[in-house]
Amino acid sequence: MRKQLLHVLIISFVLLCNFGCSNTSPVDIEEAKEKVRKNPDDAEAHFNLGLAYGGNATSDGMNKKAIKSFKQAIRLDPDNTTEIRIQGQWENTVKEMSYYYLGVNYSLIFDDIDSALEQYYILYDLDIELAKELLDVIYIEE
Repeated sequence: MRKQLLHVLIISFVLLCNFGCSNTSPVDIEEAKEKVRKNPDDAEAHFNLGLAYGGNATSDGMNKKAIKSFKQAIRLDPDNTTEIRIQGQWENTVKEMSYYYLGVNYSLIFDDIDSALEQYYILYDLDIELAKELLDVIYIEE
């Protein structure tokens, strides 16, 4: 329960800090889904949909939809080129942040440390600092 609450707080904080990529900040699931419908090949739109699902998650089903959206964002950005800025603190790509949030979901919501660590190892090759932040989330003290 504590891990689920922490996950919701992390996602909510990110969304409240205007985490949306580029000029978008889709906190609303329906708004994010509409952007995906209009641009089904847009990695950023799928990433934002994953954030919307994660930030508004009330069930494991919504968290699974977040995971599906993050995985689709990764598939659509195989060359790791779609950059996003987060409050001027990070400059990462959709692919990097998708792996980060996959790890967060696996760790905090589904208590699947093995899958979370898989995301960590992939992310480590892309962005060591972000991978270290994910590792901190994975190993939050109970």
